[in-house]
Amino acid sequence: MSTRSFLRWLPLFLALSAIGTAASVQEIRVQASVDRTQVALNEVLQLNLQVNGTQNVPPPDLKIEGFRVQYIGSSTQISVVNGLCLSSIIHRYTLFPQKAGRQTLGPISVEVEGKTFQTQPITIEVIGGSSPPRPPPEGQGPAEEEGQPPDLGDALQLELGVDKTKAYLNEAIPARLQLLMGGVAVRGIEMPTLQTDGFLVKPMGQPSQARVMVGEQPYTLLEFDTTVTPIRTGKLSLGPASINCQITLPLHRLYPITLEAKPVAIEVLPLPKGGKSPESTEAEGMATTKRSSGRTI
Repeated sequence: MSTRSFLRWLPLFLALSAIGTAASVQEIRVQASVDRTQVALNEVLQLNLQVNGTQNVPPPDLKIEGFRVQYIGSSTQISVVNGLCLSSIIHRYTLFPQKAGRQTLGPISVEVEGKTFQTQPITIEVIGGSSPPRPPPEGQGPAEEEGQPPDLGDALQLELGVDKTKAYLNEAIPARLQLLMGGVAVRGIEMPTLQTDGFLVKPMGQPSQARVMVGEQPYTLLEFDTTVTPIRTGKLSLGPASINCQITLPLHRLYPITLEAKPVAIEVLPLPKGGKSPESTEAEGMATTKRSSGRTI
């Protein structure tokens, strides 16, 4: 069975195999990291404060002795390793050294879901002049030669789907973006981007997860749900859609890739006389029947 056919019949496969979404409770872990541990007084550091196991964490208001702190922003990530979906959020800060000498960052306290977690302290050496060149991290080299991405075959697939390809103006259309992963560890999955010219789009939330089989090969499926509403008539194109992520190569190297799903053509019809689509008229009729009969249909 092809991957495209599988995705088309996916709901039936899930029902027959009784494989539901994975609702695992993730362990909360908080860690801090910097881009270097030696810096000149006239340079800056980047501090990353990462919380694994949840994404609902506001940025802590940091005050670090010996540094002026400026909050940059945050990013959320999803990683899938051995079929387990892990979520995280990273808050990024710029640190401006205020004096030379050995400084200590942390431990930094972070409140998550009513509990307080602390990072391990990090020692920073601030020198008065320009800092020496930074050597590459030990044991790390280039992930791949430039222009030579790894051949993944069918291990990663991204497909955009909608409930209907013909709709009326201003009619809400359920849509989904399905990421299928098999036999490869994927990290740093960013939220999808979707080109939506001519549509209003409900923001995508966290994806649902399922373990599925394609032939004899187990796959992990992430599904991002949304709703699109066409705001002009004619033949419109929803998409393409894309997701940035990283795959793990031998020697624990990470290779960044961008997956892209083909656009979907949708024909948008003008509203019939009366300004209501047949679907909305039928729904109103059912509601009237409910009120008049006093019972649920």
